[in-house]
Amino acid sequence: MTRFQKLRSAFHHAWRRGSTPGRYAVVAALVLSFGATSVALAGGERKTLFGDTRNGTYAKETKIISSSGTYGTRQSNVKVGDGGGAIYGCRSASGNEPCLRADNLRNGRAFEFVVRSGGTEGGLIEVGGTAPNAAAVPFKTNAAGRVVNLNADKLDGLEAADLGPSWAVVSATGALSRDDGAASASNSATGQYDVVFERAVNGCAYTATIGDAGAGVPPSGLAGVSQLPGNANGVRVVTRDDAGASANRPFHLTVAC
Repeated sequence: MTRFQKLRSAFHHAWRRGSTPGRYAVVAALVLSFGATSVALAGGERKTLFGDTRNGTYAKETKIISSSGTYGTRQSNVKVGDGGGAIYGCRSASGNEPCLRADNLRNGRAFEFVVRSGGTEGGLIEVGGTAPNAAAVPFKTNAAGRVVNLNADKLDGLEAADLGPSWAVVSATGALSRDDGAASASNSATGQYDVVFERAVNGCAYTATIGDAGAGVPPSGLAGVSQLPGNANGVRVVTRDDAGASANRPFHLTVAC
C-alpha cells in the first residue's frame, strides 16, 4: 500500500469514528503530512519532471535506466510540418564532454540518422557559425575503411578519374594498345594521330614520347603535340623519323591537368 493510500485509509477511519473537532485535527494532520512531503521532494534532487514548463536546474546527472528490447526512451513530435523531436544544449569547452554522446557498449551501431518521405538532405554540420570556416573540420574519425554509397568522387567539380593523369599508348597504325581515360585514337594522315579522351583536356599539358607498346627494342623518332582543332577532348600527335620527315611511329601520350 502506498503512502497516499495509507493516509487516505486513516482519514476515512478517523472521520467515521471521531467527533467534529477530532475530524478537523485529522484533516490538519493530513494536510501537514502532504505539505511536508511536497516540500521535501521539491527541495532535493529527486524532483518530479513537469511537462510544458521549465524544470529546475539539477546539480547531478538525471538518469533514466531501462531494460527494454527496443529503446530506453522515445521523444517524438506528432505535429506535421514543423516542430522537432528533441534539442540538447550545453556549454562545454573544447576537449570536454560533448552536448550529445551515443555510446554503444557492444559492437552495434551507436547512431542512425534517417530522413523519410522524399527527403534530399540528411543533416547539417556547422562549426563556428554559418560562414565557411577554413580552420574547422566537420568531424574526426579513426575509421579508415571505405564508406558504401558515399559520393566522395568529386573534388572542385572534378571526378576521381580527372584527378590523375590520363594516358594512351597508340600503335603506328593508330590503334589504342592500352589507355586510361582515352576514348579513341586514329591515324588521320602520315605521321598524324588524333587521340580523343573522355573529358575535356584543352586546359591540360600534353607529353608524347615515341615508344612501342611491347617489350621489344624502342623505336626511334620524334613526336610533337598540340590541342586537337575543334575538339576540347582531343590531342593531336605528329610523329617523324630521325631525319624529321613525317612517318608513322608508335607513341605514348600523357595528359596532366
